[in-house]
Amino acid sequence: MDILAPVLANSGDDAVGFIGVVAVVVFVLIIKSVKRSGARENLRVLASRLGGSAMPEGLLALPTIDCLAQGYRARIQLRDGKEPRTQLQIVVPQLSAGWMRIATERLGPESGTATLAVGEPFFDADYTVQARPPDLAHSVFDPLRRTDVVQSVRRLECPSGLVLTVEAGRIEIELRECIRDDRRLRSLMGTAADFVRYVTTRPEEEPILWSESSESSEGRCPVCTARLSEPLIRCDSCRSPHHRECWEYLGRCATYGCDPKPGRRAA
Repeated sequence: MDILAPVLANSGDDAVGFIGVVAVVVFVLIIKSVKRSGARENLRVLASRLGGSAMPEGLLALPTIDCLAQGYRARIQLRDGKEPRTQLQIVVPQLSAGWMRIATERLGPESGTATLAVGEPFFDADYTVQARPPDLAHSVFDPLRRTDVVQSVRRLECPSGLVLTVEAGRIEIELRECIRDDRRLRSLMGTAADFVRYVTTRPEEEPILWSESSESSEGRCPVCTARLSEPLIRCDSCRSPHHRECWEYLGRCATYGCDPKPGRRAA
């Protein structure tokens, strides 16, 4: 027994060590589960505000948000970890041809694809635009709405990188970070809704609404496209209501054709 005592003691120490490691792992998993639970609840609330739903993806995975952007089916997928991503896809059936990509990284040349300058120096320095055929990018960045398109892209504010792709049947926006912030996800939806309009209409076809807007429960913010709710800011020029945080983020009225002037908080 004296000979076996050290062996048994070592075995006991190993067992205690193993139990300690298991306890730490379980504790970390519990903390992550609690954090994910809070994040999932926040995303469910956001999905409701966007008029959609949050679909569960597993015990520790973040939910997928299904909603509409300009009347088209949209899906937001979130992934954290070593390679975090926020990806939004919109199904746009009438996009039957053409390809365009806007990215914060320098894109290599592709066969039959043109790399274009849109004519806004600071934007051209920060982003690469490729298109096949080039007419697709020329239409999107038409001088009549170039400023609006540039602001729609910059609204995404993703220093870690983004890629916006337009191709047959869909629009996809991928940000290289996992976004759970309500304001930024709503801004993402706003940019997506803008690009649906940019790729499905020519500038001269976009409607200019001069009638006074109302903050009814059915109204939607022109920036993020979510339902209007207090607090609101109303444009002094066209009287269109916006969510206060959306107005403060954009810094002007988002109504196409409006001469942007300082707004004031709606009564």
